[in-house]
Amino acid sequence: MISAMYSLGEKIDSLLPHFKKAVINLDNSYLCEEFSPAHSMWGNYEALLKIVSLGILLETDDDIMRKIADAMYYHNMDDALIDFLLSACNIATLNKGTQAIV
Repeated sequence: MISAMYSLGEKIDSLLPHFKKAVINLDNSYLCEEFSPAHSMWGNYEALLKIVSLGILLETDDDIMRKIADAMYYHNMDDALIDFLLSACNIATLNKGTQAIV
């Protein structure tokens, strides 16, 4: 939905509430008992890259980006490109290649 709204030329500010809701839902999804990474965004690299990229495009706050980084750590996702994008936002992950959360 966010991509469609962006493609239609909606103002960036109008997309932010939808993005925040998506991240909150993402945050809640891996906390439930029946969670299966294979059937979620965490099994889809392109979707994960998209949510990180949208967070940068929308210039979302650090707390939202940190939730994405925390979920990556929870799922032991270690990707140099996504780590680089998060580090551009002054957010680091605690994956194999990174030492601490900034």
